[in-house]
Amino acid sequence: MSMEMDALQNRVDLLERRLRRQGWWSLAVLVMAASIAATTCATRGGGPAQEVVEEVRTRKLVVVDDQGRERVVIEQDGPEIERQSRSAGLTIFDDQGRERGGIATADDGSAVIALDAPWGVGSPMRDRAGMKVNADGSALMGLISNRGQFAAVLHSDGDSGRLELYRPAENGEGLEQRTISVSEDPDAMPPAAREAER
Repeated sequence: MSMEMDALQNRVDLLERRLRRQGWWSLAVLVMAASIAATTCATRGGGPAQEVVEEVRTRKLVVVDDQGRERVVIEQDGPEIERQSRSAGLTIFDDQGRERGGIATADDGSAVIALDAPWGVGSPMRDRAGMKVNADGSALMGLISNRGQFAAVLHSDGDSGRLELYRPAENGEGLEQRTISVSEDPDAMPPAAREAER
């Protein structure tokens, strides 16, 4: 009877080992399935809310569209960039990745906004509209024609202003300019302005 008991004990031990192994395998499969499900939910937006980061510090930020093209870049000029003053700001690009304008502050204390014409429209010099505030508070806004020449410039020196309008000269050489400004000298004022002051 002891042989039968030994045989029976061996069979029970074997079954227990098999069940333990099978239990570990079942647990491993269950953990893998749960991991795959969690990853799938997270990538499809069905998971928990995205974490919000209060602050991001970087030297350059690039926003790309759904085709992978750069559309917005925020950065500081590299030292190799040749400008009147090094600047840091935001540059915008069209759907072909070509620069269309930006907004920046410069190391000389000025701030600038610029917009460019699309590629292939008018003059190869693509600047078309701009605004600049200098470190002393003076400012100007300018519009440039498709010929690449000034069309209008509005100046402010902090106390007064003037508007300059331009058009190509009739002889084809240079530009004709008209200026509108306000002067303290009544004789320098246009007749209509003198009449309004009386």
